[in-house]
Amino acid sequence: MLLTTKQVCEVLKIGRSTVYKMTLNKEIPSPQKIGIKNVWLESDIKTFIAKKFEGE
Repeated sequence: MLLTTKQVCEVLKIGRSTVYKMTLNKEIPSPQKIGIKNVWLESDIKTFIAKKFEGE
């Protein structure tokens, strides 16, 4: 499944600008471009969340 920027914001409970900052800082995977939209694989975001909790 693909997630839009808005959906990633909702899942991670962060704002749009934070998503872009985290992408630039390589904290979360880079999105894929489909047309004019940036989308993330849901599995990539879930992996990010799992790794984040492992580190705590």
